[in-house]
Amino acid sequence: MNKYNDKKNDSFKTRYKLFLFEMSFSGMSAKKLVTEENINNDFKNFVINKTLIKAYAANYYQKNYDEQVEYKYEKLTVDEIWQNMSFERNNLFQLIEYKHRKNISEEYLTFYDTLKKSYEDIFKNGFPKDKFDKMIKNKKCSYCGISEDDIESLGKKEELYNKRSDTRGYTLEIDRKEANDEYTEENCCMACYWCNNAKTDEFSVKEFEEIARGINKVWEKRLGKKIDFPTEVYQEE
Repeated sequence: MNKYNDKKNDSFKTRYKLFLFEMSFSGMSAKKLVTEENINNDFKNFVINKTLIKAYAANYYQKNYDEQVEYKYEKLTVDEIWQNMSFERNNLFQLIEYKHRKNISEEYLTFYDTLKKSYEDIFKNGFPKDKFDKMIKNKKCSYCGISEDDIESLGKKEELYNKRSDTRGYTLEIDRKEANDEYTEENCCMACYWCNNAKTDEFSVKEFEEIARGINKVWEKRLGKKIDFPTEVYQEE
């Protein structure tokens, strides 16, 4: 249950930040949003799409402060968007980084807690727990095909060089196929530490296929056996 809740919280943060970003283009700063009566419905009905993700990740995060980001026929400079979100950013930093609620606007706390509570149903609908539990039982990397048993064998053969193996490496990890989208049933799969690290936020699943094939060949060489390369995740693209 803890892993499910952890991903729910991570998924909420993704939706929350993208929501605030989109609202900036509607003339709504984070400071104004906290007083909106219908904000909960707006958040529930909010849709994340590729156009929004591109504007956020490939434009807003890649441009200089005085350059413009275009989204939904509106244009704002990076600095204008940054300023629109500053109220949220300052309060959220206190809440998340310092893990206490001192010196935080009461309006903001109500706003944040309301949206976080409403996200519980959104997440359950997008990623039912039984589907989540079924997915994490998969013990083969969806990208390169290596299994947890194979990883353990490599460790015993002294063929692993990951210095973080006390925390990551020997078990598969949950990866978002589109890294800038929410954790949903359709957007998640199990990945080995190496594929998860290599794919990062940068590559689409289809772009990563060639890289994963190379990783697969390295594992085969180290293990001295064939590892079936998975195709299902790439066919979904």
